[in-house]
Amino acid sequence: MRALLGVAVVVVRVYDVTGIADADRRAALDVAQELLASANAHVIFKVCHPDESNRDPCNTTRPPEERIVRVINSPASPRPGLRESLGNAVVDAVTNTGVLATIYADRVLRRAAGRIDHSLLLGRTIAHELGHLLLGGTHSKSGLMREFWSDQELQRNHVTDWAFAPEDRRRICAQLLRAESLCSGNDDSTLPGRTRTARDARSKLLPPAGDHLRRTLFDFNPRGPL
Repeated sequence: MRALLGVAVVVVRVYDVTGIADADRRAALDVAQELLASANAHVIFKVCHPDESNRDPCNTTRPPEERIVRVINSPASPRPGLRESLGNAVVDAVTNTGVLATIYADRVLRRAAGRIDHSLLLGRTIAHELGHLLLGGTHSKSGLMREFWSDQELQRNHVTDWAFAPEDRRRICAQLLRAESLCSGNDDSTLPGRTRTARDARSKLLPPAGDHLRRTLFDFNPRGPL
């Protein structure tokens, strides 16, 4: 991790073995990048191509400060009534940080179908899991790091529901920059979506989700509506 002019540079290696279209993946990573920018974190995503060594940006030994996001399909089809996670993050109980986050692309696609743009949901899930790598395994009462994502929240698409809460932004900034004084500007005026509304407007036209998203420990788990 490098710091420049009060902004932490966070490098994340992305391993996607699901065949997601490049444009859809790029759109999702843009969503995650924008969300984390509000916490003074400039995320550089390196999309890895291990089968194409001549154009693989990840063909060097990974520095310890680089995070990893792997995008895979879930190992089995969901059983009716069984909760399934959209992703998870491995967090060290001592340092309360982590390196590896996993996203289940097929589950995100199923969850988004007919309800919300799947690249938008994928990007928010990636940002949430990266939030756990930086903040630990706890959830917040509001914002992107809350435990429940309801169908009503998906439908209204309110900017504060899908951004890091002010305290989470401050904590991410302080964790990365090691200087509280550089993090005082993390108020709601920096929220993504204040000036960019096209993506939100598109999502608002979509019907609501049919159930809720819940995380147990580091996993999102859908459950029935309230």
